[in-house]
Amino acid sequence: MDASDGGSYGTPGVNVEGNQSKQSVTVHYAYNDQGQMVKTGGRIKDLGNTEGGTYGVGTMWSSDAFGNVTDGTIRQDYDIMNNQAKLVSNRTDTYSVSASGVSSYEDPGANWEGTKSKQSVTVIYGYYTASGSCVEPRCACRRDEERDWFRDDVDGGLAWERDERNDRPDVQHY
Repeated sequence: MDASDGGSYGTPGVNVEGNQSKQSVTVHYAYNDQGQMVKTGGRIKDLGNTEGGTYGVGTMWSSDAFGNVTDGTIRQDYDIMNNQAKLVSNRTDTYSVSASGVSSYEDPGANWEGTKSKQSVTVIYGYYTASGSCVEPRCACRRDEERDWFRDDVDGGLAWERDERNDRPDVQHY
């Protein structure tokens, strides 16, 4: 951040390379009639007691020293384990924004060089069912869309295979 002002969410500080960034994520927790947190089929109190499930949504924004702007959306899915919300996936979709500001993930804008870009990254987290603890300290994975499997590329120690019965990753050591 810029040492002179520190920045704020509304006006992010500038780092030594001239970049700025910010993101915001809100998690909405759903509860059943007995007051237990639920993944689906509950009521979300902070959204006026509407029906739904536990999830997170957000946005991100960044700008580099050349004025190239990137916007994005964040979607988080949760499972409920031991009455705690556990993050099971985080998807971030980012895209370049044109100088006019008219852009979307489906139709990215051109930056000052005339190039357009977009990226979708999904991180999958695995947990032990009994304890609710994370399978590995580094649960970052990439998804292979063609084969529908997950691999931990950090240390090469785990692969997640899609479990068709409950649509959750099963941990496979290799």
